[in-house]
Amino acid sequence: LEIFGDSGTGKSKFAVEVARQTIAAGKTVFYLDTERNLSKEEVEKLKGCQYKYTPLISEISSLTRTLPKVDLVIVDSIGFPILTAYARMNMKQKGDALLNMIAIFGDLKEWAYRNNSIAIVINQPESDFNKEPGHLIRPFGDKSQFAAKEIWKTEVTQRGQVTKSAIQAVRSRSVGHKTPIASMEVSNSGTIIKGVKA
Repeated sequence: LEIFGDSGTGKSKFAVEVARQTIAAGKTVFYLDTERNLSKEEVEKLKGCQYKYTPLISEISSLTRTLPKVDLVIVDSIGFPILTAYARMNMKQKGDALLNMIAIFGDLKEWAYRNNSIAIVINQPESDFNKEPGHLIRPFGDKSQFAAKEIWKTEVTQRGQVTKSAIQAVRSRSVGHKTPIASMEVSNSGTIIKGVKA
């Protein structure tokens, strides 16, 4: 499952809440944090899972080849560490970075198959710069998106004391494009995910 959306649309909140619920159900979780944008409280909610922070692509790539057997792996996120390095790369290096991203998705897909488990990858959207009106914004990473069998997008529907986000299908095995998957509310009291349909 790949989840993407603009900054502040609730991608990490969704990932932490899914991890928390998975742990509460007695399942095992490996949470790979590449951005270190989780609050202390969110990291506390991850007690009981294997948690690792690294912003280094080489370490991310190595970790995805040697993941432990758990019920759920979350990579939060794949796009940001590549994007930050991408900005200084020449064209060949950019191509290599995208190939590495595809390889990471491939490693996660193989891991999920071997362990009969689930991998959730958080990603950023591609840039809308120089895109034609009506262009379907996809996850960053070009062909890497084809490794994910489910792709969902987060969008803020309301900001305030309670921030509400909609989660909708971009590509899915079971529902059509733009089908609502769930809604999410984030407040000082925590994160609530409602109505997951896929």
